[in-house]
This record gives sequence, structure tokens and C-alpha cells, in this order.
Amino acid sequence: MSLIFGTGKIVFQQKDELNKDYFRAFKDNPDLTSTKHFKSVDELKPDNIVYTKDRLVVFNEIRYDFCPGQNAACRQDAEGVIVSIYDRQQYHLLHQFFLDRWFECKFGVGRGLSYAVRDGNIHAFGCENFHSFAYQYGNFYYVIDPEKNIAEKKTPDWGPTPQSDPIDTQSIMWFRNSILRVNTGEGLLLGSNFHTYLVKVNY
Repeated sequence: MSLIFGTGKIVFQQKDELNKDYFRAFKDNPDLTSTKHFKSVDELKPDNIVYTKDRLVVFNEIRYDFCPGQNAACRQDAEGVIVSIYDRQQYHLLHQFFLDRWFECKFGVGRGLSYAVRDGNIHAFGCENFHSFAYQYGNFYYVIDPEKNIAEKKTPDWGPTPQSDPIDTQSIMWFRNSILRVNTGEGLLLGSNFHTYLVKVNY
């Protein structure tokens, strides 16, 4: 968890591999019982690290490709996000959240969340399949208070606005009272031309 610059060494005060043993360590957490999309935990991938006050917050997302074979197009999936909150001084694990989401797409847009810190809270904005409809995408965001160990999933004021184009979460720009959102379509699947458009929305 810490770097020693100038020595060429990286020192870890603790080491966690993102595998079944990692998942098994907190499988009895009561917060996990209400989630549905944590089945492929072997596919956990690091998504982001956020510092706020005296907390270090690490995000890992279940992310994988599904290729059915027989020359069929591969699908890119994303599922739940595990949020681990650490003491920034000693890197002791203080709390974990399990953010439920389900996402699948035929091209490389929409996996991962976009993050911003506002007044000590972490806002995590993302895209997910809308009411279990494949290739209809809605918006969501979580507000995480790492001091009080509270995470609340919300629907933005403009609604989930399901669309056939997923949100490019890596291209979101955060402002004080709004975000600049990019929806991206892919010509071979969702239309005759590749198209991207920007939408400014309040959150």
C-alpha cells in the first residue's frame, strides 16, 4: 500500500489477491446478502483509489468478457463493485460496501464507475442495464460517506433515462453542480453510424 521512491521498491503493508479467498473472507458480511451481482468474484479488477480526509477508499469491480463461440460477438460484462475503506495511517480495513450493478455491452464502453469527492463524500456515477433489458442503459450513482460508513444508491434528478447507448464512464467530467456525460453508440450493432453526444445534467 505504500511506495518507496528512489529505491525502485514497492512495499505492501498488506497483500490481498482478488480471488475466491479474498471474497470468502467477507462472504458472511450481512451487507452482501442483499446483493445479486457478485457471482463471478474471480474476475475482480481494480477500478479506482480515492483519498478523503483520513480514509483511503479502494474500488474493485467484477469485470470480464463473455465469448459464446461459433463466431458470435463477444460481450463485455461488469457486475458488483466492492468498496474497501482503510485507515489512511495504518491501512487497517475499517469497512466494506458491496455496490450492486449489472452491465453488459458489445463494445468497450461503460464498465467502471466515475468518481468525485464532494464535501467529504464520494460520488460514484455509473451506467447499468435498465430493469434487466439487454442493451437499454440507465444512470445511477452512489453517495458514499466513508466517515459514517454509509453508501446510498440514488437515481439522478433527471431519472434513469434509459437509452440504447451506454455511458462512457471514463469520459465523464465533474463540475460543482453538474456533470458532462458522454453516450456512445457503435455502428455495427446499434446504428448505421458511430455517434457520440454530450449531455450536461445536474446531480
